[in-house]
Amino acid sequence: MQENDSTLSFHVTEEGDTFLSMSVKYNITILQLKEYNSITTLVPGNILRIPKINEIFNIPHPIDTQLFNWKKPITGTLFLQKNNIMFKPYKRKKRNKLKIPLLNIVSTAIGPHPADEGLLPDDILDDNSLCLLTIYYLTNIKEVDDINEVVFAGTLSEMLHFQKVVEHLTRPIQDENRFEPPPISRYISRRKSNASELVLLEENEKLDENGNPSKIETNSHIQSHSLMNQSFPIQEGSSEIITSLMDSLEIKNSFPRRFRHYNWSLKFRLSQDGASFTAFQSKVKPIKVALLLIRTNYNDIIGGFASHGIMFDARKAYPSGECFVFTFTPSFNAFKWAHTTNFFFSSTAEEMIVGGGGAAAIWIDHRFLSAFSEKCNAFNSPPLASKVEFKISEIEVWSIGSS
Repeated sequence: MQENDSTLSFHVTEEGDTFLSMSVKYNITILQLKEYNSITTLVPGNILRIPKINEIFNIPHPIDTQLFNWKKPITGTLFLQKNNIMFKPYKRKKRNKLKIPLLNIVSTAIGPHPADEGLLPDDILDDNSLCLLTIYYLTNIKEVDDINEVVFAGTLSEMLHFQKVVEHLTRPIQDENRFEPPPISRYISRRKSNASELVLLEENEKLDENGNPSKIETNSHIQSHSLMNQSFPIQEGSSEIITSLMDSLEIKNSFPRRFRHYNWSLKFRLSQDGASFTAFQSKVKPIKVALLLIRTNYNDIIGGFASHGIMFDARKAYPSGECFVFTFTPSFNAFKWAHTTNFFFSSTAEEMIVGGGGAAAIWIDHRFLSAFSEKCNAFNSPPLASKVEFKISEIEVWSIGSS
C-alpha cells in the first residue's frame, strides 16, 4: 500500500459502515469499491483504498447537440455552468433555453440514436456513433412526482463524458441539501402504464354518454381476452418466485421474439439445491438460454435474461446483446443493454454479477446470501430492488428451451 499516492485516500471502517454508505460518502459505485479493495464483506477495522475519482473528471467543453424530444429538434450547445445543466439554442429564443439545476437531477441514461438503423443486437457503439442522452429531472424538488425528461443527441464519447461528470457532481450537491431524488422506476412505470392505456383506448374507441373513453371496463375486457389467448410458459417445474400468469407473461413478452414460445424448465433452486457453488455450476453451466429469478428479503422480485446462458469463465464481455435485467418493483420493467459499454453476466466461486461500466445491476456473493443492485449504465437500469443492499430469500435459474 502506497500511502503517499496522491490518487488515493484511505478510510478505516467503523461499526455501522456499509458498502452503500461508503459508496455514497466517496461517490463511487459499490462494485468499484469491492473490486478496488478485493473484498466482498466489510468489518470494522478494514482499511479501504479510495480512488480520488474527482481528479479524473474534467468539466466538459460545450457540446454541439440537438434537443431531440421537443416539438421539433432544436440545435444548440449543451454545457455545465455553476452547478446547472444549460442548453442554449443557436437561434436565440428565450423560450427554448433550458436550465436544470444538478440538485434536481433524478437520473440519466444513454442509448442508441434512432438514425442508427444498421445497429445489430450485438453491436457496441463506437466513440463517434450518434446516441441520445436522456436527463430525468424535477422542475421543483418539493414535487417529487413531477418528473420531466429531456433528450439530447450527440456523439457517444461526448455524451458519456458529460453523463459521468453530471452524475459525479450531482450526488454531493444532493447530499449537502439532504435531498433524496425519487426512484426513476416510479416514473418509468407510470409512463409505461399511460402508454398501455393509450394503446388500449385506440383499440376500442367506445365512449361513454359524456363522450369520455370507458377505460376501466375496456381495459379489463381487453386484458382478460389477451390473457385467455396466452399460455403459461412454465412447463417443467413450478416457481416459488413467479406464481402468477400475468407476471410470467410480462417476462416472456420481453424475450427476443424467437425465445417467446419456448418452454421454461427449472434447473436450480437455492432452497432445494443449496448454496454450494459446485452444485450451482453443475446445474446451471449447461443452460444455453437462462432466466435468473431472485426474491429478496424485502420481497422484491428481480432478475435477468441471458441469451447465451450464464458464463462461468473469468469475467469476459458477454457475447450477445440480447440480454436484459428486470424488476417488479413497483411494477414490471425490463432494461435492455444500452449498446454503450461491454457487460457481464457471469458467475465465479467468489460472486455472480450482471453489470458493466463499473457498476452492477445485480451482484450476489459466493454464499448466495448478500447482494446489491445499483444504478447500472450498461442497461440504463436504476437499482432494481427497493433497497440497494439486501439479502437473498430465493434464487431460481430456468432454462428457456432445450438445454
